[in-house]
Amino acid sequence: MNIKRIILYFISLVLLFIFSVLFVINFTLFSEDLGPGEITGTSNSIEFVEDKFDRQSDAKNDLNVSLSKQILFGDLHVHSTFSADAHQGNLPIVGGTGVHPVADACDFARHCSALDFWAITDHAEASTPKRWQETKETVRKCNALSADKENPDCVAFLGWEWTQVGATRNTHWGHHNVILKDEADDLLPPRAIASKSVARDALLNNAPEYPNSLFPLIDIKNFKNYNDFRRYISETKKVPICPENIPSKELPLDCHEEAVTPLSLANKVEEYTKDYLIIPHGQTWGFYTPKAYTLDKGLELSKQYPQQFDLLEMHSGHGNSEEYRSWRAATVVREGETILDRFFGLQDGRADLTSGTFKDKEGRIFDIGTQTCPKATDEFTPICARAGEVIFNRCINAGFETAECDVRRKYTEQAVVDRGRNGWQVVPHFSLLDRIDSGQCKDCFSPAFNYVPGGSAQYGMALTKFNEDGSKHRFKYGFISSSDNHQAAPGSGYKELFGNNIDFSGPSSKFTDKLLHGPTFDLQDRDYVDPIRANYVSDDKPIEYETSDIKLGFNTIEFERQRGFLQTGGLAAVHTEGRSKEQIWSAFKRHETYATSGPRILLWFDMLNGNKKIPMGAVTEQNTNPTFEVKAMGSFEQKAGCPEDAYTALGANRVEQLCYDECYNPSDVRKTITRIEVVRVMPQEYENQSVEDRIQDPWLVHNCPENQVGCEFNFTDNEFASSKIDMSYYVRAIEEPSMQINTKGVRCERDDEGNCISVNICTQDWRRPRDVEACSEIDEPRAWSSPIYVDYK
Repeated sequence: MNIKRIILYFISLVLLFIFSVLFVINFTLFSEDLGPGEITGTSNSIEFVEDKFDRQSDAKNDLNVSLSKQILFGDLHVHSTFSADAHQGNLPIVGGTGVHPVADACDFARHCSALDFWAITDHAEASTPKRWQETKETVRKCNALSADKENPDCVAFLGWEWTQVGATRNTHWGHHNVILKDEADDLLPPRAIASKSVARDALLNNAPEYPNSLFPLIDIKNFKNYNDFRRYISETKKVPICPENIPSKELPLDCHEEAVTPLSLANKVEEYTKDYLIIPHGQTWGFYTPKAYTLDKGLELSKQYPQQFDLLEMHSGHGNSEEYRSWRAATVVREGETILDRFFGLQDGRADLTSGTFKDKEGRIFDIGTQTCPKATDEFTPICARAGEVIFNRCINAGFETAECDVRRKYTEQAVVDRGRNGWQVVPHFSLLDRIDSGQCKDCFSPAFNYVPGGSAQYGMALTKFNEDGSKHRFKYGFISSSDNHQAAPGSGYKELFGNNIDFSGPSSKFTDKLLHGPTFDLQDRDYVDPIRANYVSDDKPIEYETSDIKLGFNTIEFERQRGFLQTGGLAAVHTEGRSKEQIWSAFKRHETYATSGPRILLWFDMLNGNKKIPMGAVTEQNTNPTFEVKAMGSFEQKAGCPEDAYTALGANRVEQLCYDECYNPSDVRKTITRIEVVRVMPQEYENQSVEDRIQDPWLVHNCPENQVGCEFNFTDNEFASSKIDMSYYVRAIEEPSMQINTKGVRCERDDEGNCISVNICTQDWRRPRDVEACSEIDEPRAWSSPIYVDYK
């Protein structure tokens, strides 16, 4: 009898404990506000800054470069756990390392990566006026650490990410970072202005009661992390959406402001300041970009706000968006209408994908266009074509007739291409091996996941919009790279390692993986039924579901495969007269910038015009053949560990926690530049001219002398004057090969017949845990100059 009582007592205690935990989590009792954190470090020493300058001066002397300007390195794309995906992605149950507040970014930029400048760009879609105010205060504190404002050790810029995601190519504008020069409240918006798009729902729909309420029970030692995350989501959702069609300055302070297009975003920012940049990024990143998206409508809109394309982030820790390819993951049959004055998600009504129309809840009908699935080629395999092949083979193996299997294949191909980002879910249990390297650019350097070439930098350079008055409009942007790091780690590409340097590790066990990607339940949407699970029949039949029935969230996209494309990230470089914020900003505005894939390669690219040099990023006119000068110097080989300055400024415990005891720590030995490649782009000369033949990559290649650290050469375009057309030129400086994490994406091992028999992909989870050696391959780091735009006149 006593044993039964003990058992009942024990069961009661367990149930009481579970109920208490669920009660606390549901009502976020004992939780804490995330907050911006505390800056713990000091500024770098004068000697530390002078050493940077002296090292660069030595390189300039070796290459006979004028000493008038210096090169500074920074990162204009950094997230803290004020961003919803960063907060969730850093929860321990998904393999994360905990909270990384804004203040961490200040300490990391100064002492882990030793940057000269950086910007905070948390997602506005999950921001609140309170978090924005705390971000502003933290950036001010970070800059205040530099005693000498004319020669600061590190400069911090305020900003946010406008994370626009269109449901279709007609409503898609992509992600843009807003960077602000000023810090004074009267020159700053009182809110980070978000996109009116599917992004807010996608970011905030990832915390359903089930399975999230189980996390603290499974991982009780990290109970506080999950409780605080629930509070974070709750606080975000409490902020009401601002009224529409009211000037930004007339809106109530405590609301969530949204902009439909980059133009409306620019108009809102201009109510407060003229000193801003709107920098597009990830335009080829198929993680969220519609498959047939192109930059064409963005060019049309940019006529009204040239600030949008002052600079282009053409590379980041999410891959490279430089190179154009003629293949597509979807073939457009009917383009559909460009929608400028409103946004809708496919969950806001009903899409008829066969006719290419969308009917919203008010009965309005929009033309969203139609598309078909392209055939696979040796160069590219569309995921729709691969999906059809998998279903066909499964159908044949199940004993069905070829005619029936062919019907299933054709349905699958069309269903996948019509359903866009979540089309891969048409195929039941579509494994990594099933998907092989479909959707990927096989011959690009460090390609972005599910590559969308219509968003590439080269495609944008080749475009021309012809105005009725005979004038022409083109993108004439400067290039930068950045990290897009989500762990408050600016400049995370200084060494090839994990730690805080690469985002989003995955679940460490098969059990937690199944829990995270299994069925969900939310009290606020208790009638929701997952159409993928509900319409499953068998593995040899495609799942017939409507995209409009899908609840948005990270489960709808290929996050598992995406992790195999996440890298340490790149850098933005500027040629500037000095280190002050004003001087750095001036370099941004004149486009005297370049991008690197991570290493601090020194690069100079100028057009020679008599005794005058026209620098990279410039726009010029002439009718004679232009001559150019290129000079490059490799980055320093890195020593293990951190320099003494980092320990002095942060203390040993903070260096271990923040930098993982690995910092930017240059030796005295520079790596070699093996070659310099010149890319020439000839913009379109008439409406709808094919761009494929307008991009010459590479146009010239200069192989650098062996055993020589620096490299330089001059070249002349002897065809310019006779061609009588505009030309654009930029260069790539290629550094000696070294081990690089995830720059190859998905690698197929093929048999003698060319069939992919296994895939090598670093998913960073229980299947393929983080390991630098296993996740790395030999690749060639590089730097890209901003183009020089030479118009014929």
